[in-house]
Amino acid sequence: MKIAGEEAAGGAYFTFAPDARLLASAQPFRQRFEARYGPLGPHVLHTYDAMELWLCAIGAAKPKDDTKGKLAKVVKAMHEMRYNGALGPLRWDRNGDLVASPYVVYVPKKGGGLHG
Repeated sequence: MKIAGEEAAGGAYFTFAPDARLLASAQPFRQRFEARYGPLGPHVLHTYDAMELWLCAIGAAKPKDDTKGKLAKVVKAMHEMRYNGALGPLRWDRNGDLVASPYVVYVPKKGGGLHG
């Protein structure tokens, strides 16, 4: 913003998720991971929670084969569950969207800086 100036940044909105590595819920996993593999990469926490959630949904749905109908049962189980992982508590609505989105919207303010 300082480089672009107020005229270029005016009216812009910036969205992104907070740094997941700083979440209190991520610290136990982060400590175990970094002790074994070194610093977390940018997508490790998201990948960990995605795979753990998928495995929990498979366990809940107990599909007997890999047909489309059985996959739908796994997806339904995932959307109905509440999951507490490295990214914190996650829950989905009936459309499969996160109930509470972690994304933040920042708006440039006159004189520089952002507010969200």
